[in-house]
Amino acid sequence: MIKDDAASEKEAKSILVIEDEEMVLEVAHAMIERMGYAVLSAANGAEAVRVAEQHRGKIHLAILDLGLPDMEGKEVYSHLIRLRPEMRIIVCSGDSAEGTPREIMKAGARGFIQKPYNYDSLLNVITKVLKSGDSN
Repeated sequence: MIKDDAASEKEAKSILVIEDEEMVLEVAHAMIERMGYAVLSAANGAEAVRVAEQHRGKIHLAILDLGLPDMEGKEVYSHLIRLRPEMRIIVCSGDSAEGTPREIMKAGARGFIQKPYNYDSLLNVITKVLKSGDSN
């Protein structure tokens, strides 16, 4: 079977989901897999940093929940960008985009998604962020 270019392009991209709520992490992981991407998961900031350090392949995108129990969102963002400067980051929060999310956006995060989100809104923000500029 021959795969179309869009499908093989998605399969080549890895997305790291950083979320401390187990059910939200599982649902996000399943939705992103359904979209056709490879998914890495982290349940807290320290685990996210460990994945960024140890994963051998490229991580194209991270979805960073700001309400993590062990590290502030800005701290996790700083570590991720230091380890993977080419990685794009989408900030995720149950709060509005004001405050900390806006600060991280000004620092270079590429998108924001407010929880609770659904499949379509997640797909839209992932597609927009990965298509903007050079995402290879």
